[in-house]
Amino acid sequence: MANSNTTHSKSLRAKTASAHQKRKIESGEARAIRLLLETELANRFDAYCEAHGIKRPEALKKLLDIAEMSLD
Repeated sequence: MANSNTTHSKSLRAKTASAHQKRKIESGEARAIRLLLETELANRFDAYCEAHGIKRPEALKKLLDIAEMSLD
C-alpha cells in the first residue's frame, strides 16, 4: 500500500526521517555538510544525479572515486 499523502502523514514521515538522521550523526556514522554552490554548478550536479538515477551522496562518492583514481 502506498504512503498516505495527507499533511499529517507527511509530517510523521519527515519527523521519523529527521530522527533517523539525527541518530546517525550522533553515533558518528554520518556527518552533515552544507555546500553553497553557484546555481550553474548545482544544476549540473543535480542533472548528473538524475541522469544516473542516483542520490547526491552516492554521486559525490562516485566523483571522488574517479578523482582518486586519476591521482594514482
